[in-house]
Amino acid sequence: MPPLRRRHAPPRVPQVPGADEQVRDPARHDQLVHREAQRRRQDRPGVGRDEGPRGLHHLGQPRVETRPRTALSRIARAVEPGAQVWPRRAVLGAAALAAVALGPARPGRAAVRRRRAEERDHVPGFERQHLPAVELPVVAAYGAKVPLVVTMDHPMTPGHAVTTLRVVNPRDPVPSKGVFHFTPANGQVYLAIQVRLDQGPSDVEVTATCERHGTWATVRRVTVPDGAGGCAAPAPPRGEGGAIAPPAIRVLEVLRRTPIRPGDLVHVQVQLRHPNRTGLIRQDGRWVAVSPPFHLETMEVFYDDTPVSRFLLTAGLSDDPLITFRLRAARAGTIRVTVRNSRGERFDAAVGLPVA
Repeated sequence: MPPLRRRHAPPRVPQVPGADEQVRDPARHDQLVHREAQRRRQDRPGVGRDEGPRGLHHLGQPRVETRPRTALSRIARAVEPGAQVWPRRAVLGAAALAAVALGPARPGRAAVRRRRAEERDHVPGFERQHLPAVELPVVAAYGAKVPLVVTMDHPMTPGHAVTTLRVVNPRDPVPSKGVFHFTPANGQVYLAIQVRLDQGPSDVEVTATCERHGTWATVRRVTVPDGAGGCAAPAPPRGEGGAIAPPAIRVLEVLRRTPIRPGDLVHVQVQLRHPNRTGLIRQDGRWVAVSPPFHLETMEVFYDDTPVSRFLLTAGLSDDPLITFRLRAARAGTIRVTVRNSRGERFDAAVGLPVA
């Protein structure tokens, strides 16, 4: 099969003098053809034919003497040393190999599959397993402290776990209510918090990320009556943050005197005494910042020395939140919590976990 070549007719340029004239062989044309053929044979030993089906032709204006020039083959070598001309079959073969290596096109893992909360119970089991179950009141009387509970039945094993939950209300001035990171040490994804929501109807979205099957989201509607919105919350001046105290940890199963065995899931509650303020007020129909936000920023959970969870908190959380999550009790040990706020202050707490 012949090598691939670009065969394009030379462009016609009328503005160049002589471009429209009939082309004829100039003087000494025969000597030029002979000399060029000799040079080509020297550059390509064993090849005794001229380039192209009609041999070498020179285009020029009549009665204009043509000067000797470098052979075309030498020019090509000077421009691209070591260049190869690939046959058509080789080009097609390389393209086929590249397609096999890349594999079939796949949709991006970043795509989010969304469902309304009302649809979740009617989808196939695999999809339902990846969609968060979101509990919110239909009507929240007080927008500054709206209870939110998220539960998932997804496995929490190494290599196949839900690693992240994100809680967002897009219409709020502080849309994010937090980003919550989990590990297999949790045993199950469970989260109970209280959030700030603005007045009116809101579609709160909870997004879960499975490290194997991508991102899934559940959207649930909640309405806060007019005048009861909770996003307007100026921050207290530094040193006047109200009653701020270290977190208090309790395990519900211990309070209920329920025996805890290795592998059991327990409910851990962290009571935080700390304001979470947006620093915003509503003025003439707009949100206006009157102070820097002041809020909890991070909460890290450890089981002895094993990291369990890391929660990234925002001013969209309620004042003095009670945060509940689950933990798989592997052994008798200590649950430790470290909390930091937006002013760089740190608070620590610990509690023992008895396992029979």
